[in-house]
Amino acid sequence: AFEWRPNRVFQLRPGALFMKRDLRVTKDGVLQSLDSKASKYAAPLLTVYYSPDQHFSLRGDIRNISNGGPYTRISPRTDFRTRWIARYRFNDSVTVENNFVLREAKFAATDFENKIRSNSSTVTYVFNPKYSIFGSYIYDSFLATSDVNFLRGTAPLNTTWRDQVINRVWDGGIEARPTGQIEFRFSGNYLRTTRSEE
Repeated sequence: AFEWRPNRVFQLRPGALFMKRDLRVTKDGVLQSLDSKASKYAAPLLTVYYSPDQHFSLRGDIRNISNGGPYTRISPRTDFRTRWIARYRFNDSVTVENNFVLREAKFAATDFENKIRSNSSTVTYVFNPKYSIFGSYIYDSFLATSDVNFLRGTAPLNTTWRDQVINRVWDGGIEARPTGQIEFRFSGNYLRTTRSEE
């Protein structure tokens, strides 16, 4: 990886990760060749930071992993991940932050697909250096699909499996720092989860 910083407000860090994993399965000291497998990974990486002034900042990273030899039917061949965090400070009292996460993992040979979407927004209000309150909303979605082949049972033996879970979280609390050495944080949240499965 290398870092490029043309000025104080912008930073770019591209790179690449290469990895080789040898999975060796033995039974009574004998290597099981059918269960053993070597996998090679390649992942270009990119990290970005941008902050034109003291009020606004944006940072994020992107990674796309390619696996040359998935070990199981639900091991992804491609795995794209990205995360972005934007923060805006209106004044000394009010700050808003948004955190976005995206992941898409796929293995076309088995129709395996895993999608994760997560977004959270947080508002913080500072009364003074000792006391502040915060509130946030989080949306989290998890989706997984894959082909399933049953060895025996009632037809059809080949089917598609699908599972999706969505979480919605409301969170709030207060932070107190009455002295320089003591800090309190009280928070509570409400979580609502829905799920669909086929």
